[in-house]
Amino acid sequence: GFRVRKKEFLLLNRSFLDPASMFEHGLPVNGRKYVGISANPKTLHAKSGPSGVICVRARNCVLVATYYPPTSAPQALITLEEISTEVNIGMYKTDSIDANLLHSIKSRTKDGDDDD
Repeated sequence: GFRVRKKEFLLLNRSFLDPASMFEHGLPVNGRKYVGISANPKTLHAKSGPSGVICVRARNCVLVATYYPPTSAPQALITLEEISTEVNIGMYKTDSIDANLLHSIKSRTKDGDDDD
């Protein structure tokens, strides 16, 4: 896993509010710049080569996950949206990284290498 840096989070949050900024400037996450692919008020998707990043807004947090082949963008999106639903109903703590949440993410992916 990794922690999203404050500057990255501010740009990420801005992308939810103004998707054009992500398409114009890209989306930096974990020191890597991704090219904006799609955005809506709940979900951001950006790519860098065959890998990508998906960000999903939940009740009081933003879930950020990177994916790499053989995991596809649709697989990563479905997984993250399921986890977002679970966060929204209170299954996980969101004031810190929850070990159960990380385990849940890893168990839902083929290779277990997705980040939080």
